[in-house]
Order: sequence, then structure tokens, then C-alpha cells
Amino acid sequence: MESPSIALENVGLSDFLRVIFNAKPENERVFANITETRAPSDSDPRKFWSGRSESEVERFGKWHAGNTYYCVATVEPDANGVARRAMSHFGGLYVLVLDDVRDLTPFFELDPTYVLETSTGNYQVGFKFTQPIRNLAVAKALTKSLSDQGFAGNDPSGNSAVRWARAPGGRNWKYNPPFTHRLIVWQPDMLFDPENLAAFIGLSLEPIREEAKPPSPVTGDSIEEGGRNQALTSMAGAMRRRGMGEESIYAALSVENAAKCIPPLPDADIATIARSVARYEPSEVFRATVGGEVDAAGKLRPIGGLPFNIAESMAIEPRDFLNGAMFTRKKVTGTFGAGASAKSQITNVDALEMVTGIRLNTGKPTKRGKLRVWLINVEDDIDEVLRRLAGICKHYALRQEDIEDRLIIDNDRDGRYVIAETTRDGLVVRNVVVDAMVDFALTHKVDVIIVDPLVHLHAVSENDNAGMGAVIGKLRHIADKSNVALHIIHHMRKQGAMATSELTIDDGRGAGSVASAMRAARLIRRMSKSEAADWGILEADRFRYIRVDLNGKPNMTAGDSADRWYRLESVGLDNARPDGRDQDEIGAPVRWYPPKPTDGLDSGAFERVLAALSAADPLSKARNSKASTGWFGHLVGETLDIDSTSDAGKKQVDGIIAQMVGSGQVERFDCPDSKRRLRTCYRVKPTGAKEGDFDENEAF
Repeated sequence: MESPSIALENVGLSDFLRVIFNAKPENERVFANITETRAPSDSDPRKFWSGRSESEVERFGKWHAGNTYYCVATVEPDANGVARRAMSHFGGLYVLVLDDVRDLTPFFELDPTYVLETSTGNYQVGFKFTQPIRNLAVAKALTKSLSDQGFAGNDPSGNSAVRWARAPGGRNWKYNPPFTHRLIVWQPDMLFDPENLAAFIGLSLEPIREEAKPPSPVTGDSIEEGGRNQALTSMAGAMRRRGMGEESIYAALSVENAAKCIPPLPDADIATIARSVARYEPSEVFRATVGGEVDAAGKLRPIGGLPFNIAESMAIEPRDFLNGAMFTRKKVTGTFGAGASAKSQITNVDALEMVTGIRLNTGKPTKRGKLRVWLINVEDDIDEVLRRLAGICKHYALRQEDIEDRLIIDNDRDGRYVIAETTRDGLVVRNVVVDAMVDFALTHKVDVIIVDPLVHLHAVSENDNAGMGAVIGKLRHIADKSNVALHIIHHMRKQGAMATSELTIDDGRGAGSVASAMRAARLIRRMSKSEAADWGILEADRFRYIRVDLNGKPNMTAGDSADRWYRLESVGLDNARPDGRDQDEIGAPVRWYPPKPTDGLDSGAFERVLAALSAADPLSKARNSKASTGWFGHLVGETLDIDSTSDAGKKQVDGIIAQMVGSGQVERFDCPDSKRRLRTCYRVKPTGAKEGDFDENEAF
């Protein structure tokens, strides 16, 4: 991310607004205001607004005295020349501003137009649109979604299309002393398409449509807007089932379109429907039309079932796990994780293990041998995809003969792999793309398809449960018809790469139908601060440690009770150039195992602890309470030469005690003190003792 040559501290309000509103028509005005704070003799601050609108942003000059704001949308004056910051005066939404952002990591991936620090560690992130949004309904839907997802801060106008945002050069008078707004990123040439930006952040950009009749394909002799595609596709399916070809279907649809559709669909759309449906055999038209499965005569297939048979059920083929439950033939599975959490690299390790047939961390052969993997990256450029794979190959000393031609790579940043989209006429599935993926997988004998990430595989609102359910349904269709394991990578909503809260797949972006439709899913996140402290990892190195939770959604197995940890090892690609460009450094995931409480202990350590406990007075040496000077942990530390007063030592002896309790070597019991008050203590568990058995007189 680069900033222009102009010093950031010299970007004044006029400079800033000139860039944001450079496409503004002359009749539109920009609103800005300053909330000054003066301290009178009684030290009680008084605030007053000094807001105004200008058609020329240069007239604002530089305001540095107080809380400086600007309106993210332009306004239009009324017939009397009066302009107000109100919806009724809305001109156009020029910039998307996220407020109260504390973790910038996921947004730096996008290279925002600007980042403004409004208080220590608190930011507003701005994305200037390629063209202003002039549809008020769309602008309102976008800004309301911002507010609903917590990106509008505490501003009461946060869900308004004419909301305020802070501007460079001002001060935040909520603090004493006031915090001066600090522009830390300023990239005037970075522009963003509203649809793509909203999809990345997980916001809804669906227009608020005018109230219309329910979309019915046919109403009397007319076909209303909103049901035209569905109605004509259904007609085309019926024609194809009768054996009609593409030209005949096109001719018949053209007549129906002109006679019944209000308004008629473009001729190109009619040709697309005819061509799409004609690709199917008459008996398979249900794949391209709306409705249930039909037979060659066009009738629905019978509904019913068969009696359950135990012997036949026991003889069913076992599930085809290609690389654990995360890669299962004919199933859709997923990896969920926050931005920049190494989701792609962890999955690249999986891909290379499958194509080489080698467990990279041990060098041992995999259970299923060498497989063919099709890796489709629909986010990064191809060079970046290849760099990441090359870094892993170099670290693990993989050769081309280990891989041969079994790893197939494609990337797409132009929408070639989009399988579904939402249009004015509703959800449209691109069966042409779906069928092409199936054909390629079958032709090249692919075993596994990996798509990275899901968000760029469709143009459907991520919050649309029905739409996203249809997308995942088409992916299941691809997995089933291609006989492959299909694995997708999915982002988390509003989670930064350094997030420390526990994630679940319910935190995945968009509709819950995404996770619900998967057969298995895993979660990936960075090491938390508390984990780093427990294991002695420096804060500066914490970002290198990645946790993979295999139990995100263990639908098909009992689950793996242990998390899997990786450390990102830096690998140089030896691709430096004479012009001064240094070699690329890539993070290669390497299995890492958290330290155990028993690390460094000899085989007789537990026996010595048991001997010390047997000889100890439980009330003075084996108490359960850590606040007591007689805490059992101190006896363990003294016996094993561990400092039980340090944080790390406490963690270690806690782990040792938990292990000894879990293995049945020691147990807790209630021991009465001299005043007959029961105190929880530890003792060596008697041989053959049952849980809860104890003799209170044993303590004396």
C-alpha cells in the first residue's frame, strides 16, 4: 500500500474533499461542519455546530480547531436554492466509510482510499466509489447494512445515506487532551466498485424495489416482470421434453415473449434460454428447468420409498475419505477463517499432500496415495498463487517428479467461475459454468476441487439464505456428478486476522445456509494473546502460529478432539533481481505442537510427587485452593523443581495436577479442618477406591 508524495499531515479539508467528490456535478453541494469546544471560566465545555454546504470544496479551507466532519453524500438544493443534509435532498453517495474499526488487517488487503485514526487505535476506513451511487434506495440499503453490522459507530445517523464521517485535520474532543485526527493512508487513485466492495465486507447491496405483484410466471395471458425468465425457461423445458431443437424452441419462445411478457425480454436472453435448455437430452431437462425431476414423458417421478433393510444398509460402500473428513468424495466441505489467517496456505499444504501422496510433516505416505487436485483461486493473481505453492515446495524439498501433472491450477478475477447471480428477475444459475466444471473434472480425472474463496464464485447476496442455499446446492451437484471432493474456503464476518475470541462456523459471512449445507467444516485462526502467554510465545511472533479446529462441523465422524497447530516458517524463493528487488518471502505452514506440562520431566517425576503427597499433611501441603499457602501446586513445584509462583510455573503444575487426576493417580476429597469445616484437598487415590469414597478420619 503506497501513499502519494504529498505529506499526509498537509492534507487539509479542501484537499481531502476535492478528491472524494471530484466527479460532483456543479448543482450538487458538499456538506461539512465543525463542532468547536470552548472552555469558559467555569471549565464547562460548550459545543456549537458550524456546518454549511458548498458547491466548491475550496471554500471550506482548512478547519483544524475542533471535531471536523463531512457528509459522505452530496445534496441538491431545492427550488429556493436551499440545501439540507436530508434524504429529500440526496444527490449521490460517493464513499463508503467504516467506523470504529480496530483491526485494520482484513481491510489492508483491499488497499482502501484512506484510513483516518480518530482516537488511539480506533480508525475510520474509506473506500471511494468508481461512480457515485445515485439510487437512493440502494444507498439507504447499503448504509443501513453498515449500521446493522456495527460499522457505523455510535453516530445516530449511522444508518442514513447522508451520514457524517470524520475528516482529516480535525480533533476528537471526546478526549482530554483532544486527539488530532491522523491520516495514515491516503490513496486518491484507489477506487472501488460498490458491488464488489459490499461482497468483500459481507454487506447487503440489494436495491429496495417498488412494491409489485408476487412474481408469478403466468398471470392470465401476461407474464409480469420478475417472472419472465422462469416462465419462459419452463416453457422451453416442456418443448425440449417433446423433442424440439434449439431453433424451434427459440422461434416459439420469441412469439410467447412478444405476446405475453411485460415488458418483453431482450432477444439475446431468449436465445440464451433456448441454447441452455437445448443442451440437455429430453429425459434430462429437469436439470435446466424449475421444478422436480421428470421422466421422458414430462411427468413427475413417483414419490414414495422402500422398506428399510439392515443387511443391505450394512453393505453400503464406506464413505470415501480422500484426506480425512475434510476431503470426502461427492461431498462439499469448507475451511472457515478470518482474513489473513493463512487459510489458503493451510489448504495448499493439503493439496500438495494429496498430489504427492506424502505427509509433508512426517514424510510418510498418505493412506489414499497420489490424487489429482484442481485448485481454483478466484481472488488472487496467478503469480501470488504460484509463489505460495513454490514456498511450500521449497521448504519441504518437493520436486516436480513428486507432483508431475496432478496439480491443476486456474485463477479467475473476471467472473468466469461465477455459477449463480441475482438479477432483477430473481436468482439465475449459470448451468453452462456448472456443466463445464463437471466436464473438465471428468475429462481430467480430478479427485479433489478446491475453490478459494466462496464469495467470488457467485454474485448472490451472502445474506440471502435461499440464494446461498442454491449456490451450495449447485456445488453439491458438481461434487456428485464429477465424483470429487469439493472443498471451499470461506471468510468470517467482521473478524480480523488477530482476533482472539473463539470462532464458530456460525461466524461465517452471510447466510447460515452456507455452513448448514456442508458435510464438514474446520475453523482457522491466529494464536490468541492468552495462548501465547501460556506457552511463552513472544507477542511479535504470535501471528506466525495458526490453530486449525477440526471440529468446526464434524458431521461424518466422531471428530478429532485435538486442535492442529501450525507455525509459518519464512521461506525465500531465491528470485531476487539485479534491479534491486529482493527475493519474495513466503510463509510455509509447518506442524507445531504446543508445549505439554510434562515436557522436560523424567519418567520418575510422577512417582516422586505421589511419594511427597503420601507423606504430606493435606491441609498444609495439598490444598485445592491456589490462594492458600498450602496449595498442592507448591508441593508439586518443590518436588519437581518448578517455580510455582510464576505464571508459567503455575500453568505447568496445573497441567501436571490435571493429568494426575485424569489418570486416576490422585483425587480430590473434602477434608475437615480443626474447626470441622470441610476443605477440598488432594490425596493419593487408594487402589480400588470408588469416586466419592473417603474416610474423614484419615486426615488426622
